[in-house]
Amino acid sequence: GYGNGESETIFGEAFSGIPASRYVLATKVPWHTAAPGEIRRSAEGSLKRLRRDYIDVLLFHGTSYPPEEIDWVLHYAAKELLQLKEEGLVRYIGFTTEDNNEAVYRFMDSGIFDIMQICYNFLFQHPYEPNRPFGSILEARKRGIGVVSMRATTSGWFQRFVQTVNPDNQFDY
Repeated sequence: GYGNGESETIFGEAFSGIPASRYVLATKVPWHTAAPGEIRRSAEGSLKRLRRDYIDVLLFHGTSYPPEEIDWVLHYAAKELLQLKEEGLVRYIGFTTEDNNEAVYRFMDSGIFDIMQICYNFLFQHPYEPNRPFGSILEARKRGIGVVSMRATTSGWFQRFVQTVNPDNQFDY
């Protein structure tokens, strides 16, 4: 989905010559990587492709974390992420998620992560319900964790819905 690093190469070229202090750059490392050192190798590859000395935000790329994966993230992946941060190769670490489940709350409670990137848009509003109040976005705010919305334009869901209810894509105005 990201072109095996090609998108980072393109961004590295595009931002070449612009001081890193003028923009915030985020990238991701794969969550399914169990081999020791793989997170570091991924981050170092990103640094090279992006032509940067450090990454502003490094996100642990996940979608839905099953319960058996939570401890692995908190004990093994987080160790590598924190080491990169300690070395100054990364300013902030975070995780991405499609869910509002146990993993999200355990990750926030761990004190490890600075940022959460979560699916939130006009169709999927489960992370934020201000009328109750309820949701992981509100909980992140209480903990001082930054929130980045992903799939802000619904990642094609709205378009697929329209195609389902109106296959010919014909509307009377």
